[in-house]
Amino acid sequence: VKENTLGITAMVFWKAGTYGDITVDKPMVVMVQEKDGMYTIAASDPTQELTSGTITINRTLHSWDLDSRMTVFGSSKITVKVNFSGAEGASIVGEFSIADTQQLMFDFAKVNSGKYNDKLYGHINYADMANWAPMRIPTDSLTMSGGKMIVPLTTETNSSGEPQFHTYLQPSNSRTNFVWNSNVTDNNFLNFKASNAEIFQIRLKLEGVTRYGNYDPGVYLTYLPSGSDYWSGSTNSANAWKETIKIPIPLECMKGGSLEGQFVTLTFDLSNKKISTADTIKAVTFMLGYMRGGTATIDHIYIGRKTHSLYFGFGKDGSVPRYAEGAYGGHDFDDAVNPT
Repeated sequence: VKENTLGITAMVFWKAGTYGDITVDKPMVVMVQEKDGMYTIAASDPTQELTSGTITINRTLHSWDLDSRMTVFGSSKITVKVNFSGAEGASIVGEFSIADTQQLMFDFAKVNSGKYNDKLYGHINYADMANWAPMRIPTDSLTMSGGKMIVPLTTETNSSGEPQFHTYLQPSNSRTNFVWNSNVTDNNFLNFKASNAEIFQIRLKLEGVTRYGNYDPGVYLTYLPSGSDYWSGSTNSANAWKETIKIPIPLECMKGGSLEGQFVTLTFDLSNKKISTADTIKAVTFMLGYMRGGTATIDHIYIGRKTHSLYFGFGKDGSVPRYAEGAYGGHDFDDAVNPT
């Protein structure tokens, strides 16, 4: 039985069999719901005669919230072993994410904006500039073009007339809602499972940007774990998550340098960082630190596993460095000559 409005399909298996994507090895009742980027499955044994059963789901899913009586194997095809002992006919429920909740990819391409309609991203469209909140620059100064975010770096001074040298970006629910210390419980912009996060990566180019003093410029990541009263960047002595995650930016990217105006892909190894021990990350903030003036054009920001996949952006901006990595065989797939 299907209920299309709610996305629910209910199945009664009188014996082992298959219906659609679902295969069972024993008689049982199975109900699935696909809604808002989540896939929920409930299994029950009304006869109360089974001790266990196996359900195979022939699709790619990612475990989100599972009953302790469920054991899951696989990813491209999911096998769910259900322990019915003591269930007394009640449903045993597991929730999966359709998107990979163990990686965040902000790529600013509006053609990809549908991916943000998912629990991972809080159902917030981060391909829309209205949902990026900056600090140290005007709230309406961010722009997007060709699948890139263009960020003017701060030129502000503080109340004492001293120059500001950090520019902040926060994926939020409004360009005016940059939240740091106040009411952290409202920062539920993401639902990111960071346990397998291996790298923090950004691809960007700088134009007309000046290094501040003798400090080393870089891109900093701070995050808010679920259940925490503190962001990882908080220096409060009670902050158990306090740590620094910084991608250094080569000085050659600064104004007058040999890499000014050229895209570079910069990566930070998250091994042994506390972020991978967090259950869920609810919000992140990126800081372009120790730099002033000019612009940063960001192609993508990524937090997740090391690249075991291919990403084709089709920006057609002549920026070959994305494809310089070995995974692409040295071919620039923004060039129509290469795809076949």
